[in-house]
Amino acid sequence: MNEKSKKIRIFIPQVGTGLKAGICGGGTRFFELLRAMIRDGGFDITIGFTTGGLETFQNYFANDRVVIDAIKVIPIRASLFLKKEPFRLFRAWSYFISTLHLRSLARRKDFGPFDIGLASSDFFYHIDPLIKMKKKGKINRIFSTSYHRYPLPGERKGIYLINWYMYRQQKKVYRQIGKFYDMVFINGSAEGREIAKELSQYGYRGEPVYVELGVDKEFIDTVPADPEKKFTLIHIGMRTNKGIYDLPPIWAAVLAKFPDATLGMIGGISVEDKHKLTAEFEKHGANRNLEYPGYIFDEKKFALMKSAKLFIAPSHEEGWGIAVGEAMACGLPVAGYDLIAYKSVYGDAISYARSFDTGEFAEKVCALLSSPKEYESYQKKGTETILKYDWKKIFARELEYYKKG
Repeated sequence: MNEKSKKIRIFIPQVGTGLKAGICGGGTRFFELLRAMIRDGGFDITIGFTTGGLETFQNYFANDRVVIDAIKVIPIRASLFLKKEPFRLFRAWSYFISTLHLRSLARRKDFGPFDIGLASSDFFYHIDPLIKMKKKGKINRIFSTSYHRYPLPGERKGIYLINWYMYRQQKKVYRQIGKFYDMVFINGSAEGREIAKELSQYGYRGEPVYVELGVDKEFIDTVPADPEKKFTLIHIGMRTNKGIYDLPPIWAAVLAKFPDATLGMIGGISVEDKHKLTAEFEKHGANRNLEYPGYIFDEKKFALMKSAKLFIAPSHEEGWGIAVGEAMACGLPVAGYDLIAYKSVYGDAISYARSFDTGEFAEKVCALLSSPKEYESYQKKGTETILKYDWKKIFARELEYYKKG
């Protein structure tokens, strides 16, 4: 874009982590989209961050001040008084506070106008405020992103009432997208095709834009393995839907065959889940050789991944599985459940176990650790597969949709 050309003004609400820092695959993709937009130079970006969202953003781009300095920030409240989440379910309350604050921006004279409003997820706290801003003339066009489809409440682990609410709110959001949104970006896996069908049923008449996952292979190749850590297995994502409660029986079976094996589990975990997970490891006689590095980014994360022998992906739900792609870029073979999302993206590059058979999963892990031939075969498949998913190539195409305004 010519430097004299008017930059496209974009507003993005980013409130999903509330008062606490945290990131998932969709968040990783969003941040890489930001990086691509800043490198392009044709965008003027303002983001409404909660304190947790801002902390995550600053951590992610700690080594890229160009991005941090280029983004305008509007602080968004996630609590009336508190600065830290007192318990896990407080996050639900914070979403309503953030939604109301975001909606109030539409009344501010100094807010906007923007060419595009981008919902970085299809949660109500991102979708609903942008509709009001569009109605008030603060935003010209609004775009949404949908990467993950909630299953029926009874098909999902966790608290039934919460699962029911998340399922129902997504259906309501689909109606809002169908009625008010100008463009939708949907993940290009088989999961995404199902999302597109549902959006069509709820009234969306546009042509969805299918987008892909990616990794920064060029950057990952520059990161050496952590010289102080040597994990046998490594896992990313410390939430129920990422299969954390499948880990204890899997780990017990692995330790039975490889008693000196070690397991690293990357990602933040609530106090409640940490206590419950520890109890499950103890129940299976497998509460040893474990480490919880917490939330880590960039070099440290990839260094730890490269220190491992094998990546395990016992997720029960995925849109793509970006962490799997990152593991392949780090040269790790991957064992995972036979999710539709994984098969449509990674093909035969994963050693699959039947969903959600922890015994078979452990067998797949042990087979990879026992057989150099099988290990090298999946390592090679993964390395070749991930070459198709490069952020630079993906966003070179995707940014054209934003440039149309």
